[in-house]
Amino acid sequence: MRHDVEVSDWAEGPAPLGYGEGFIRTELSFGPDSKQKWASAFFRAAFSWPSTKALTKLRVKVRRDDGILLYLNGKEILRQHLPDTSTVAWTTYATQEVGGIEEALYYVTEIDPKLLQEHNVLAAQVHQCNGNSSDLSFDLTVEGLLGPNDVE
Repeated sequence: MRHDVEVSDWAEGPAPLGYGEGFIRTELSFGPDSKQKWASAFFRAAFSWPSTKALTKLRVKVRRDDGILLYLNGKEILRQHLPDTSTVAWTTYATQEVGGIEEALYYVTEIDPKLLQEHNVLAAQVHQCNGNSSDLSFDLTVEGLLGPNDVE
């Protein structure tokens, strides 16, 4: 993995992202060795939110294989299947393998809506459970509720 690549050089494509699954819309490289794939993949998206619209709830729905670390504006908001230590390197493997029906499930996490700014960056690290894992996948949706009349 190169560490000298600017974010503006990152590839773009529609989700789900990854490799090794039939539902993937944007295929990622797993590195030069199929028996020792890269331990992680990094994703980010920028979006705006008008400061005049106050949310009552903010939630993230994520599908990941195997582990994920998610940040909103630099603040960690979700960690699944990764060590509880504060530092997770790009070489860190997930602590649990995701397989079967779990690969298709979206996990919902409530986020403090006060974390939103006018200009936001959502960043994710998706980690493999080992170097010879057959697949990696990532998909994410952010939902906001504006008031009590919004439908859950």
